[in-house]
Amino acid sequence: MDAAALLRLISEPTKHAVLQLLRGGERSVGELVHAVGATQSNVSHQLRLLRDAGLVRSRAIGRTRRYRLADPELRRLLEQVEALADRLEQVAYYSGLELPFDRGFHGYG
Repeated sequence: MDAAALLRLISEPTKHAVLQLLRGGERSVGELVHAVGATQSNVSHQLRLLRDAGLVRSRAIGRTRRYRLADPELRRLLEQVEALADRLEQVAYYSGLELPFDRGFHGYG
């Protein structure tokens, strides 16, 4: 999978929400459905697509399947994408106010 295809895949809102939740550890479909607020069929479909792409893995515990991120690099990628999105939002906010923006400033204290 090339980088553009990966970014398209993880940018779909339900998939993105599922991946963000899996950053925190294993989850069942029921837990994901409850947290994401989507239907079970939609979450299951997104998990299948993510599994087929090699981004998530699952294991059976009794009658329940637990899903997790397949690769620690994906966790780091998601963290970097979130950090960049936050940074761009901050830049856009300051640009809209027409205030000077110091790229080296990381907060007080």
